[in-house]
Amino acid sequence: MAAVIWNRLRLNMLLQVDATIEYALGLSQISALSDGSGDQSPYNTYRHKGLPPTPICNPGLASLEAAAHPAHVAYLYYVARN
Repeated sequence: MAAVIWNRLRLNMLLQVDATIEYALGLSQISALSDGSGDQSPYNTYRHKGLPPTPICNPGLASLEAAAHPAHVAYLYYVARN
């Protein structure tokens, strides 16, 4: 996931991360098909380019390491499944 976010930032693409919408709306889960288009929050990464203005969670060590050393892949998308 970290590689996808870095790749999208490098290409000046919208991040389109559902977790940022959940954070802005105070929800624990939203529809995977939601684009948050009704939400004007600066945390809406479907509407605003770049990273949100502040962290949206307290990441663990593995997440921090992945962000600091993302995989060397050209992926621009990921899919989360149950």
